[in-house]
Amino acid sequence: MNSILVVGAGREGKGYLGNVFEEGGWKVAFLDKDPKVVAELRKGQFQVMEYRAKDTRRRIVREYQVFSVDDEPECREFLISADVAALCLYPADMREAVEYILPILKERAQINPAQKLSILPCTNEGGLIPVLEKQIRDALNVGERRWFEQSVLLSDTVVRRPVGAPSNYSLCLEAGVVCPMLVGTPVYADFTGVPWIKTTTEDIELLKELKVHTINTAHAATAYAGYLKGYQTIDEAAADPEIRAIRDGVLEEAVPVLSEVYGVPLKELWELAVFPESKEAFSDPITRVAFDPIRKLSRHDRLTANACLCLERGAKVDDLLQSIANGMAYDASGDPAAAKIQGWIKEEGIAKAVSRVTGLPEDHELVLRVSVLWNEIAHRTRKGRSSHGL
Repeated sequence: MNSILVVGAGREGKGYLGNVFEEGGWKVAFLDKDPKVVAELRKGQFQVMEYRAKDTRRRIVREYQVFSVDDEPECREFLISADVAALCLYPADMREAVEYILPILKERAQINPAQKLSILPCTNEGGLIPVLEKQIRDALNVGERRWFEQSVLLSDTVVRRPVGAPSNYSLCLEAGVVCPMLVGTPVYADFTGVPWIKTTTEDIELLKELKVHTINTAHAATAYAGYLKGYQTIDEAAADPEIRAIRDGVLEEAVPVLSEVYGVPLKELWELAVFPESKEAFSDPITRVAFDPIRKLSRHDRLTANACLCLERGAKVDDLLQSIANGMAYDASGDPAAAKIQGWIKEEGIAKAVSRVTGLPEDHELVLRVSVLWNEIAHRTRKGRSSHGL
């Protein structure tokens, strides 16, 4: 039986990877550093409501093992013979996870050198493969490095299944099941029989970048506007005509420019930019989509990257800039990045904070215009009227 270690047992780890590989007949194990996530999973099962294009179905997942970071011997034994290690983590946590599994990889090089291993970083951030490869190579001796080159592949992915739940440790999850996760080749693992996993020979880095600059851009715009209007889920926010107009607007501004920049035909890019809809809506929390605004508003990520491309070409940019301003006003409790932004605004003023977050100089047109829009949001809030940034 094939086996996978899912590193990170939060929403995506359980609701996507653990779910589909268990359904595909693989031996599944989870590794997580959060004691509460581990304790909940050890209750023996979790539920995933799958919202599909034609129907909705409920899956109960029971066949799995769970390891905490303290269960090093058991985790080591599993990973030494696993076919896949999937890193279902935020980008900031990837290096820490690799550091944890490195001693196990070194032992695998000695005990089980012939078996192939595929490592799948499951994140929207591009450029991680060479960073993680270097981290691993630098920790190996000459013989281990030779084994790594012959028997281990880091294969990039494009994650295309949103998973909603009240928290990372929740055992009741909802997933939008309309597109498979793409895994770039070469990859050692054979995913035949695993639903909603598809290998591709296409340029996976380009596909990931286009996804971030289209689908994820629209989702972020929806999340930040929705939060400011008091909505709890993405679907609730998207049903609001004003927010829907902003969601559609950021794509109408960005897609023609992206088509020109990346040389992708406009019709083909629009097909990539919009997910098929499920028959029923599911509860994807706004706070999940909006999480970590420092990263999501940064220079080379979704909203700011698109806005800069549009400004450079003299294209319309109103909805993109409004969405960045809305993101600067995002202050959800429990989001450390949001708290940092609010602290910078209070200590340094809005222009310096926008500059710090976006990586652009204070006199850049984007920084100036976003600062004006943020001040309008703050003014409405102080006046006690609707606090949304529309």
